[in-house]
Amino acid sequence: MYAQPLQQQLQTQPGPLPFGEILYCNIGNPESLGQQPITLFSEVLALCDHLCLLVGEETKSLFSANTISRATNILASSPGRVTIAYSYNQSIKGLRDAIAAGIAARDGFSANADAIFLTDGASPRVHLMMQLLIRNEKDGISWPIPRYPLYSSSIALHGGALVLYYLDELTG
Repeated sequence: MYAQPLQQQLQTQPGPLPFGEILYCNIGNPESLGQQPITLFSEVLALCDHLCLLVGEETKSLFSANTISRATNILASSPGRVTIAYSYNQSIKGLRDAIAAGIAARDGFSANADAIFLTDGASPRVHLMMQLLIRNEKDGISWPIPRYPLYSSSIALHGGALVLYYLDELTG
């Protein structure tokens, strides 16, 4: 709310402000803070979206073997093109199987692929959960303070009651 007017002031009258730069930390874009992008996801999607790339000889020099293998496995487990078609509500079974296997390998306990739901980001996932949990204004969701506004606004949007509490490390 305040960042954009301050950014504009920095560009037009930088003198009066005690700082010379604004770092946007709330948008969810780590690249804006100088973090190198994770290219694996976009490369796998590129191969899944442009099938002709998978058969080209130059593919091996442009993409890692891991990227090519992941794209090939996704396409083999999908009933059609994965980037432009609707899929099962939970997402493609092969993707969920791979995620469950990754959780098992990383965390040491099994994960059920049928209990995994993939969405197109955190906001849709939060909205889906609130839609599942909230029937009416009598359904309260407890949330700690401080909080990210997505949660409280989603609870309000779906007609629930927000029950806030303060985190207190001293009392456990």
